[in-house]
Amino acid sequence: KADAGPEGPEVCMVEPGEIVEVEEKIEDGDGAVRAQCKLLRNDSVGWVVVQDSDGKPKFRSSLPVHTRVDGIIAYIDDFRRKCGEAIADTDHKADGCAASAGELNNPLKEVRSKLLQMKMKVNLHSIRAHQLRQRAAAAKDAFERELRDGEQVAQERR
Repeated sequence: KADAGPEGPEVCMVEPGEIVEVEEKIEDGDGAVRAQCKLLRNDSVGWVVVQDSDGKPKFRSSLPVHTRVDGIIAYIDDFRRKCGEAIADTDHKADGCAASAGELNNPLKEVRSKLLQMKMKVNLHSIRAHQLRQRAAAAKDAFERELRDGEQVAQERR
């Protein structure tokens, strides 16, 4: 989680695999280390605990080859994972409503219908996120290919 300040309210979540730039570090009185970070996906800034008071790291360093696109792809992957969890949960609840809705005018039938509509919307968002991920990965691959080609041309000129 990212906070507005070292002791401030939560402002966003840093997802697993997401890329951040550390701008400043401070040590709390209990030995925990907090860092002011910029999320590369949207340039938002917040504070996170990078090492707990027991000395256990909460983040790990990444190689400089990671790009803003890597952070965006990680965010999309986590979004799709959460969509999958929401779809499974919705299925479970809809099945429960169906099992309990034996009567003709039971309000659970309407609840089940609404749950299935929500499931379709979440599934659509997950599909769109997957398409976005594919485009981001293709753009990253094209950029890396151009970079390698440029390096090869530079070496040939030497």
